[in-house]
Amino acid sequence: MGEIAILHAADARAFACRLSSELAAEGHSVLRREGGAPGGGPDPATRAEAVVVVWSPGMLKNPPMIEAARRALARRALAPVRIGGVEPPSSFAHLWPIDLDGWNGDTQDPRWQFVRDEIALAMRRSEIALSTAQIVRPPALRRLSPRLPSEAWPALGAVVSRGPARFVASSAAGLAALATIAVMVSAQRSGANAPSGTTPLVAYVEPARPQAEAPPERPLEVPAPPLRGESRPAPEQAPDPPGSETIADVFAESAFSFPDGAGGPDPSLATGAPDIPAPATEPAAAESDGPVEPIVVASLEAPPAAPEQAPLPVPPKDDYAGLVFRDCYDCPDMTPVPAANVALSRREVTFDQWAACVRDDACRPAHDGGFGRGGRPVVNITHEDARRYAAWLSGKTGWTYRLPTEAEWALAAAADTDPASPTAANYAASPWKGPLPAGSFKASAYGLFDMRGNVWEWTADCGAEEGGVCTARVLKGGAFDSAAASLAPNARSLRGERARAVNIGLRVARETP
Repeated sequence: MGEIAILHAADARAFACRLSSELAAEGHSVLRREGGAPGGGPDPATRAEAVVVVWSPGMLKNPPMIEAARRALARRALAPVRIGGVEPPSSFAHLWPIDLDGWNGDTQDPRWQFVRDEIALAMRRSEIALSTAQIVRPPALRRLSPRLPSEAWPALGAVVSRGPARFVASSAAGLAALATIAVMVSAQRSGANAPSGTTPLVAYVEPARPQAEAPPERPLEVPAPPLRGESRPAPEQAPDPPGSETIADVFAESAFSFPDGAGGPDPSLATGAPDIPAPATEPAAAESDGPVEPIVVASLEAPPAAPEQAPLPVPPKDDYAGLVFRDCYDCPDMTPVPAANVALSRREVTFDQWAACVRDDACRPAHDGGFGRGGRPVVNITHEDARRYAAWLSGKTGWTYRLPTEAEWALAAAADTDPASPTAANYAASPWKGPLPAGSFKASAYGLFDMRGNVWEWTADCGAEEGGVCTARVLKGGAFDSAAASLAPNARSLRGERARAVNIGLRVARETP
């Protein structure tokens, strides 16, 4: 076990004592430091393996304790909790505290397990930061200019000025020596009136290297989607080099296709028909260089123009009182779902969160289909892309992230008991004809947003197999173009693993201890 320090104010003394007792019972060495109380010895914020800061109304009014917490944050050893519903200072906003308001020392409380996990994670971060700081780096090498004693400069000038000197430079080193002596002599003559103790300055100047002009960037051209049923011949393109990935490969199945089939939602979902059979194989791209047959692309009934058609809804106030946590700065906010025994991301994964994975070269860029990026759910991703994002989160945090199963997803969605309405969910009856920013409507009883509508969400379950190979995966939740029946917790849609569409996104799950 490790050494843990607890920083708190006087108004959180009873809470900090309970916290200290439970941690000591688990074998930790606990040091409690109260703001305003006299204390001696080394600063616990710079010595302990993990520092638990208790954010309370009194703590926010204690600058010395906030500074101590900031020192622990710099060591990456901070594990924050809060009581009284306070928000931490803005400099700590990226490390959101665990809400322990009302905790009475019950170790069976799920929030206590998250506190233990956060302390263990802080210890790991502190250990990594310490090992990195102890790496011995070689001293930087610097190039020294030749120096001569001040009394040697007149003699050197006399020798050079007696007569013409003949230098034979057989190499680049000889030429450099000649240039150096000439500069020294010139400096001595021009600085004759300078003080005797002044050392001449020799400057080495290299000509600036011309920089090649960067080729102009070519914007990604995405043609406007054709109207329903409209045929359009594929444009002729030059053959790509072997092994390269073309735009047609990235959007293997049309970026404007629907999980429910061509033309929009499948009416079979509204009548209770059996699951949609998935295609046995994915369509292969034509390899011939000859004429290409016209293709019919299922698309939206009109080009996306949602912002012009209807104003975006005002996001509701997030008054969810349950546990919310985040394992890293770029990670999505998670909340436990007791019925499913798993934690789910509160919102669909957004383009901003996806961009962090792209920057780490763990995910491929995704196209927004013209609807916008930022806080909108990431779309046009395959099932494999979704799994890669979950694997990136696992490697980044040390926790097991994955796609939720269909059963887990349905249990979490069952918390939405109110009937769907065009102003409380984004589906076909709503005035918006595209994905809205994640979290645009009120959260469910489990604290989850957009479990009905907006975009379909990949799950881990296989919906169709052929020869022991999964040919289609299950999608849940419906989308902005789906009928109301597709929003039910037991509704589902099937698509191939390589399918991409502007109404398919993802939500991640995290294993709980």
